[in-house]
Amino acid sequence: MKYLLTLIITFRYVIQYAQNNAIGIAAVFNPQTESFGANFRFSYKINSLCIVPQVTYYPSFNKIHEYYIGISFQRDMVFYKTLTLYVVIHGGYNGWINYKNSAVKNAKYSNWNLEGGTGLKTTHCIFPFIEYRYNIKWKETNFNLGFMYKFGCKSGKTKSAKNYKYGKSKTCPAYDF
Repeated sequence: MKYLLTLIITFRYVIQYAQNNAIGIAAVFNPQTESFGANFRFSYKINSLCIVPQVTYYPSFNKIHEYYIGISFQRDMVFYKTLTLYVVIHGGYNGWINYKNSAVKNAKYSNWNLEGGTGLKTTHCIFPFIEYRYNIKWKETNFNLGFMYKFGCKSGKTKSAKNYKYGKSKTCPAYDF
């Protein structure tokens, strides 16, 4: 019964605040390991801060077969017409599946990661984004290229990012920006 109640409250919350939520996918490329992966993310926006839980998976055809489960904090910084530049801080768990095949000293299955970077996105209801991140633990970079869908967005029309920032637009107030 408590699980059902939790589910109902959560569902109501998601519907009530839908315009602050978005879901998306991205292709990921790591040039150091020459690996390609996929990223799935959910975003909750509070003013100009986005809290973004996400999962990234690099399949076994790569040199490094691994996955990441973590959370990012994104802060909108620069607004220009329909574009928003943001900064990212990401922390998470890294499961390195084929660590036994590595020449890395003290390689192990369970690891942590901490990344910082920047991204660029638009203000559409379905909006593309591109991110660059640097992983301080593994001293490597990755690029994310994908798109997000804003729940409850009522129009595909785009307003300027400045109007979203200062609350002058009612079209897609949720994902801003």
